[in-house]
Amino acid sequence: MVLKLDPGNSEAQTEVQKLQQELNSSKQTEETEEKRESITEPTAEQQQRLQEQQRKQEAVMHKDRGNAYFKEGRYEVAVESYTRGMEADETNALLPANRAMAFLKLNRFAEAEQDCSAALALDPSYTKAFARRATARAALGKCRDARDDFEQVLKLEPGNKQAISEIEKLTAEMRSSLAPQEDTLRKTVQPIHKPEHLRSTKPLRRMEIEEVGGAIAQTPLTSSPHHKIQKMEEKPDASCPAVARSAEDEVIPPPPCTSFQLEADLRKISHNPQSTYSYLKQISPDSYPKIFQNSLESDVLNRILQTFHRCHTRPEEASLLLDVLRNLASVKRFDMAVMFMSNTEKKMVQELFERIHNAGLTDSTVQDLQKKYGL
Repeated sequence: MVLKLDPGNSEAQTEVQKLQQELNSSKQTEETEEKRESITEPTAEQQQRLQEQQRKQEAVMHKDRGNAYFKEGRYEVAVESYTRGMEADETNALLPANRAMAFLKLNRFAEAEQDCSAALALDPSYTKAFARRATARAALGKCRDARDDFEQVLKLEPGNKQAISEIEKLTAEMRSSLAPQEDTLRKTVQPIHKPEHLRSTKPLRRMEIEEVGGAIAQTPLTSSPHHKIQKMEEKPDASCPAVARSAEDEVIPPPPCTSFQLEADLRKISHNPQSTYSYLKQISPDSYPKIFQNSLESDVLNRILQTFHRCHTRPEEASLLLDVLRNLASVKRFDMAVMFMSNTEKKMVQELFERIHNAGLTDSTVQDLQKKYGL
């Protein structure tokens, strides 16, 4: 049926050939046994063949059990089932490939890469193994190797949209990493636009700014510019983000500038969902692509979505939720983060979109956005 719908599917062609060989082998065995006279004791070769068939059946049983655990989001248990299957049958390429997918979900990228390589050693035309190894290698920072794997996917499946998209992203990342870095001492001060309730209540004060150029290199060793900067940061003024407080008077960190800062802030206030929600609400939605730059980790994405799912209850805030979902979807490698979502997490996202629909925010762009989230 796959070949009827997609005649050029190389994976289906390979599997059909394997199954046909198995059927022919079974048929020949049955015909031989029908012609053979009753034998009291099976030969050593027959016993070995029977044991191999039993091990293969056992491996398939463990594979199916691992798939069931994977769908439930129980990735650790799924890994154990796939491992038992691999011990029973070392020739089944599906087992290491499936275990690699579970390792990806657990962010164990090195082990995922190793399993994909094992699967490809058994079946060099296994497209999914190439794609999963590329994902693992990209997460490990092996951009060139990851791109090579996605190019193999294109050779096996010309027109694969995911492979084309990932090759473009990886190429851009490699170019940006090779580009000459600008002088880190020269930075442009950008204005900060904040809502009224987040602005500092302290009066503004005028500061004289002196252009120093290369004078830092001539500064005596006894002077510490970093120390002076640290002292200045201790005095809050209108140019710094104000510190907000939640209803419980808990200090909420100011909006982050980097993904590292955002993750650290979320860990700090994770014990209080309402504080986490207040923290995320003060982040301008269009700043998410700048915060996350080249990648968005699946666990961070899920933490943001879980917070909105738990605390977003007011219909008038539906437009904010929609803006957040749109801007998160524009972050590089967002589709990879969505690929790692479990069924439970996708159900949560579906409920978020239902709240948006109930608020009357429905158009074709919202439907397109749902597709980006795998719905």
